Amino acid sequence: MHYREMLCLLFRAFFSAFGSRGKRDGHSSSRQAVGVSGARNARLDHGGLDQHVQTFFMKGLADNTHRVYRTGQKRYLDFCSGAGHRGVPASEGVVCKFVAQLATEGLKHRTIKSYMAGVRHLHISEGLGDPFLSSWSKLHYVLRGVKRSQGDCDKRVRLPITPPLLCKMKNGQAEDSDIVMLWAACCLAFFGFLRAGELTIPDDSSFDPSVHLCWGDLAVDNPVDPAILSVTLKASKTDPFRKGITLYIGRVASDLCLVSAVLAYLTVRGKRPGPLFVFKDGMPLTRQRLVSAVREALERAGVEADKYAGHSFRIVAATTAASRGLEDSTIQTLGRWRSLAYLEYIRIPRRQLASYSARLC
Repeated sequence: MHYREMLCLLFRAFFSAFGSRGKRDGHSSSRQAVGVSGARNARLDHGGLDQHVQTFFMKGLADNTHRVYRTGQKRYLDFCSGAGHRGVPASEGVVCKFVAQLATEGLKHRTIKSYMAGVRHLHISEGLGDPFLSSWSKLHYVLRGVKRSQGDCDKRVRLPITPPLLCKMKNGQAEDSDIVMLWAACCLAFFGFLRAGELTIPDDSSFDPSVHLCWGDLAVDNPVDPAILSVTLKASKTDPFRKGITLYIGRVASDLCLVSAVLAYLTVRGKRPGPLFVFKDGMPLTRQRLVSAVREALERAGVEADKYAGHSFRIVAATTAASRGLEDSTIQTLGRWRSLAYLEYIRIPRRQLASYSARLC
């Protein structure tokens, strides 16, 4: 795609997004009214409603949560089968033994808690209500004992990929379309404070244009010399009901410039449908491929890469913003944090912490 043609398309998208949202809302309201009116006149099909109930029940959790829960449920049912216990409905004694078994196998408290949530969900799905957590006191103390025994050993070490490290990654690689794509993805993750799942897709077969980033989610403010790139996130971890949010990121006079990186990538990518970030062989950028590609680039740059992961960009964005003097409320807004959890992402260098001692004298 020609660079000028691409800019014109992105420029039109920048302003059409505002008007089209209102039109979509109006149309959806009209369709909703028609649907409600038709429902009043239709004969109730209780068998069909049961299927709808199950569909909506499954949609009550994110896909990733379903995957974790299924793992926990399988482990629990296999444990009960092997020990000759009845799995459903569960008893507090059996669940406590299951927790003890997981802990002796070396599973961390965080993982065990997620498996417990899976067992709870299994009971609720069978119409048995919430079997524990709120009323099983012994289980509460067993889980607490596991956590106290393990301490903070389940705290994963994730290092931030700092701006100098980002530039070092890029400079250490030969320039080709995959590197251009990866560089654009890394810049977007950094400037957008993005979670890895917000710019990648889970796997090759799970792309959903109503959820994942596409070409049409980008726009620029000027068709000749764009200074602002807008990125629309249709859904995210903190936006499960898909209200959507648009990020506005400005051009900067630096090698680390998102606007330049994305425009360079789009010129190579073209406007074909599908996920926004794809390799030259057509394979989409999944979370696993992102982490692997970043670690390979870091290793080529001479950096030990095993402690860098998908959240490393979000960590460095928060840390860099704090070091540049941005207010806490601004950092929270940029990262779309709804709580004080953003404070855990800010990493203050040890040398800087040690320098504060002199201020106490």
